[in-house]
Amino acid sequence: MPAGAAAAALLVAGTPARAAEPLPVFVRQWGAAGHAPGELWDPRGISVGPTGDVYVAGTGDDRVVVFDSTGVLRRQWGTTGSGPGEFHYPTDIEVDDAGNVFVVDADNTRIQKFAASGTFLLQWGTSGIEPGQFISPFAIGCGPDGSVYVSDTFNDCIQKFTSDGTFVRQWGASGNGPGEFMAALGIAVDRAGNVFVSDVNANCVQKFTPGGELLARWGGVGSAPGQFKTAFGIATDPWGNVFVVDHHNFRVQKFATDGTWLGMWGSFGLDAYHFASSHGMAGDSRGNL
Repeated sequence: MPAGAAAAALLVAGTPARAAEPLPVFVRQWGAAGHAPGELWDPRGISVGPTGDVYVAGTGDDRVVVFDSTGVLRRQWGTTGSGPGEFHYPTDIEVDDAGNVFVVDADNTRIQKFAASGTFLLQWGTSGIEPGQFISPFAIGCGPDGSVYVSDTFNDCIQKFTSDGTFVRQWGASGNGPGEFMAALGIAVDRAGNVFVSDVNANCVQKFTPGGELLARWGGVGSAPGQFKTAFGIATDPWGNVFVVDHHNFRVQKFATDGTWLGMWGSFGLDAYHFASSHGMAGDSRGNL
């Protein structure tokens, strides 16, 4: 399937299904493959701002595209390059409670920060293995205190920063044990400040405190409930539930905050309740995904 062929944003409402409950209510989808305003090309990251606008990282065409919650185009910005406000393979996006927009500019090995309008504010990061440097950063999450967490995939660590890019700490090491990473990819922070990281190669989810202390770990390779084939994007809802994009099982799985499996939905396809190449996921304050 060519990049962007299944470009779409999907919205499902309410609290998704527990094991014995019906499917969540499908609300709408939007998008078309292309480079025109409002079209999407290999979109990866997604976030919902405090006003309900949906921000999408257009990975394949180096831009940010913003919609309202019904899919109407609000604005977009960015072009290919390495200057301020330009991108080279932006893989994820996160909007904090103040409306600041953070973009993982992966191939430029940096994080860029924007106002909600798209005005460039600042950037940080270079290529390397030292604190504050990255090798293939992929995902980003913001805590309720304004902290910014980045999954530095090929450095096998999570890095924590202040909102202005000041390095705070990092944790992790290469491996498949507790607190280690084989390829940390998705990252999400709940309202209590817990940090959830999905590992695409270890096919697991790990839960940490804001300081990097391991609290829980679950998953494994497979198609049974609670197992993954390429654990990708991850999101939380206001009640502390955790949702994981199970990429090659073409489904979304729901867990309690301690990893207890609660439900799942999805199969391969292009219409409601189906997925073809899902990557990112985000929730809003009302429990929509």
